[in-house]
Amino acid sequence: MPAGFFVFRRCQDAGTGVRYAAFVRKLTRIQSSLIIGTRLGDGTTRCKRNPLLEINHGHAQRAYVDWKRQVLSWMVGTGPKVRCSGGQGRLAYRFTTLSLPDLRPFYDLFYTEGKKIVPWLSLTPLALAVWFMDDGSKSYKAVYFTPNSLV
Repeated sequence: MPAGFFVFRRCQDAGTGVRYAAFVRKLTRIQSSLIIGTRLGDGTTRCKRNPLLEINHGHAQRAYVDWKRQVLSWMVGTGPKVRCSGGQGRLAYRFTTLSLPDLRPFYDLFYTEGKKIVPWLSLTPLALAVWFMDDGSKSYKAVYFTPNSLV
């Protein structure tokens, strides 16, 4: 498989729900999996002309944010920054990608007619692991996902 990743998105203009493949040439499978897992987890997407991805975690997860930044390095203009969250006194560690057309298929995957959706997709093991690291927890016999960013 060449560098890149196939993702499925809803056909916006026909409104039929027909799914088709959109090939993202510049992204590796690892980068695509990280973006999908992050989007299911704590990642935020904003879009005017081209989408950007915001990655924002607690300061204690600094190594995890640094790893995400390294994987997406060509898409990021500046390094992660520490930020104090509102009146809560919580330190966050965050960065945003550049606004890039390469992120459009991922934006279209999670938004239809301006509303966030949970798309049908097959997750790679890495996408599932990133989602778990963002929103998961483990008890003695079970694993849980708390997808607050999806509602």
